[in-house]
Amino acid sequence: PQLPTNSALIPTPPNLTAQQPANTQIPTTTSQLSLPNGQSALIQSATPLPQGTLLSVTQAANNPASLVATRIIPLPQSTPQTQLPQPLTFSSNTPPPLQFNATVTAQNTATQTTTLSVNLGRSAQQITIPTPLNTPLTIGTQVSAARIENTSPPTLQIVNITPPAPLQPAAQTVASLNNQWPTFTQALNLLQVADNTLGQDALRSSIPNLSNNPLIQLLSFAEAAKTANTNKFLSDDLINTLRTLGIDLTPDLQNLQTLANRNEGPDSWRGFIFPYLENEQDNPQQGGFYYRQQEGEEGEDVQTRFLVNLQLKELGTIHLDGLYQPQSDNVTNSLNLRLHTQTPWPDDFKQQLSAFVTQTMENMSLTGNFTITATPPTQNPTQEILTGVTSAKPQLA
Repeated sequence: PQLPTNSALIPTPPNLTAQQPANTQIPTTTSQLSLPNGQSALIQSATPLPQGTLLSVTQAANNPASLVATRIIPLPQSTPQTQLPQPLTFSSNTPPPLQFNATVTAQNTATQTTTLSVNLGRSAQQITIPTPLNTPLTIGTQVSAARIENTSPPTLQIVNITPPAPLQPAAQTVASLNNQWPTFTQALNLLQVADNTLGQDALRSSIPNLSNNPLIQLLSFAEAAKTANTNKFLSDDLINTLRTLGIDLTPDLQNLQTLANRNEGPDSWRGFIFPYLENEQDNPQQGGFYYRQQEGEEGEDVQTRFLVNLQLKELGTIHLDGLYQPQSDNVTNSLNLRLHTQTPWPDDFKQQLSAFVTQTMENMSLTGNFTITATPPTQNPTQEILTGVTSAKPQLA
């Protein structure tokens, strides 16, 4: 490894010994140091230096033929090779590169799978693998892997796992709430232990229920996330009851407010994560609603791109990708929708759903189309928020 370019070094003769100052503890370990000029030196230290460690060094004041280390730049915290998983199968729409770096963007504890977003420059590719070592990885974890050629099913080998660096506030919100919402689950459990049926019913009724017209509750929660105000979707009595149990949803809403108000560029993703119930007695799950503004085609107004993420028991993971295009006459506004499913759906079911959505759009005087495809979405707000890399903005076909 090379020293940092800002390290001040003079030409050094071969086999130079880098010595510690006289007033320090006598070193016990000798390591070989590679210098920028291609030569090497021996450096002594009190503890072993892992291979790959970077050093900033300077010429010793009392001995021009010696160097003194002024700074040690440790290796990133990563998974030891002995703890890396065996080769893993993976699924993706297209094979990833033979060698690639990826970011962990989602965990599914029910199916024990992990979603990786492979960085392809201005775009990203999603692949799904079994959760390595049966231990969920933190959202934002960096994974280096190699695809093994000519294997069936497709297989890859993880070569390094690096924990995520400290995240920006919006990214921290995505990482902490995207996969589970412990506060809601804990609140329901404590109300059950306290035999507070009225409190349980009140909390469940405030959470969007997909089986019972969730729009009203969803709008109330969106307003609560935007203002970080629990009163927008919970009654005063329920708020007080939860506080007596040690539950306060305000910090979660404050984090969501940061995500909703995120403005890191003219086309940055914003939105919020919301709880929902698929059935009345289920524990809350997490859905995502993200949107951003993007320039339309030449002569067109600004478009709104949005993506809704849901995890359903019977249908698996679904993503509703939408593009809304307002027109200056406000008469021919268009809405193009594409529903991405985890697995192919039966043709008769797709036809019924398409007919319903198309009729609804016509009733709202919207032009556009609705399609269903068993492919991953081209947009990945979670990955972009976690990495800070904005992808290209492809149009919906």
